[in-house]
Amino acid sequence: MDYKRLNFEDYFIICSENYHGIPTDLELADYKEVEYTYKGHKFFAEYQVRYDKKRDCIQAIFQQTKEKSDWLVNFSFAKKIYDEFTFEGEVIQLKIHGGWATMWLALQDKVRMEIASLLLKHPGCHIEVFGWSLGSAIASLAAEDIYFKFGIKPYLYTYGSVKPFFGKQTYNYVIKCCEKAYNFYDHCDIVGYMVPLFGWRTINHYKVKLERFCIFKLFNPMKYHTNYHESRLYEEIE
Repeated sequence: MDYKRLNFEDYFIICSENYHGIPTDLELADYKEVEYTYKGHKFFAEYQVRYDKKRDCIQAIFQQTKEKSDWLVNFSFAKKIYDEFTFEGEVIQLKIHGGWATMWLALQDKVRMEIASLLLKHPGCHIEVFGWSLGSAIASLAAEDIYFKFGIKPYLYTYGSVKPFFGKQTYNYVIKCCEKAYNFYDHCDIVGYMVPLFGWRTINHYKVKLERFCIFKLFNPMKYHTNYHESRLYEEIE
């Protein structure tokens, strides 16, 4: 079956568990919780892997920042160095945001196992990966890992999208890991500028906007970090 994506705003509504409570027939995310320890603190990472029969598509979905402790993860900027591997004749060593990488590694085996099980039942199906805010980081790492593990390029959709990858070599590799990637951030959403340091990137940052930019709007994340359900944001994006 040919791939047919949902409307861009639909992925946000699903992964945010319909944050704005608008009328919808979409099946919202139903997250599972995984406990892990990082820097002596207890954390919970949340995800769902499921199969969309109508579109012959596996969906891997990741939860946004929810607990206060998640902010310790968000601000652990230290690069996480993965083991080296060879890709297209080049030795690659990924450099990734330490806190987000640790959260993804806590989920990795479970997500891989559930995707593998669904691929056995539905060979040749498509894979979508998506998340909002903190979930945008985990979704981006998951998309890279899915390609590394299964050789399948997923479709990636993230909202309030952060920048989890560091360095040119890492970026040149991860852009090849997705069939298509849409990492959306409102230009007035301060979260979309994390990590706020030179050299950090996401796979494919898409700036969207409903209003003119003003630096003071960056200090209103309750508005500009949560408006991704607005279909008007995506009118000029194919």
